[in-house]
Amino acid sequence: MVQDILDYFKNPDCLKGDNVFNTQKVKLFWTSFWMIMVGNIAFSILIYGIEALGLIDTDNHAVMDMVKNEPVYFILMAAVVLAPLLEELIFRAPITLFRTVDRSDFRWIFYLFALAFGAVHISNYGVSLTTILLLPIITGPQIVTGLFLGLIRVKVGLLYSMLFHALYNGVLMIPSILFVKYFEM
Repeated sequence: MVQDILDYFKNPDCLKGDNVFNTQKVKLFWTSFWMIMVGNIAFSILIYGIEALGLIDTDNHAVMDMVKNEPVYFILMAAVVLAPLLEELIFRAPITLFRTVDRSDFRWIFYLFALAFGAVHISNYGVSLTTILLLPIITGPQIVTGLFLGLIRVKVGLLYSMLFHALYNGVLMIPSILFVKYFEM
């Protein structure tokens, strides 16, 4: 399954996974989820290395500001409900409108949506020359997440990409909330 996912990213298509059995959809969902979590660990190490060089400050991150300053219910509603719903409608719902384009053209549309999803998240760091130059690295987790969400959207469905996004955000936000709000890190 891992190799199938990597192969899809090399040459994405817009062929819906109608012929995929439910157990295969579940396996695709969870394999994708664990792959993205492992990928995020690698990106985190890279981002903290960039921070150690003084190029960015992850303490001045919009999400961390929200975690520090907003009530828990607001954070969870924003990150686990609203963001997945709105971002999936903007960045993943339109993907299947391109079913009729040539497969090689669809690949670029698929990548463009993933890049746009990542680029929007640059605002988490504040826009500066440094963040723009480091855009592919500091938004790498979101770009890769956009690829996985696109895969889930095309092969399993929009509702599942929303659920995947909500689960992803929840798994990342709940520990942040616990550490920042209750352990004062």
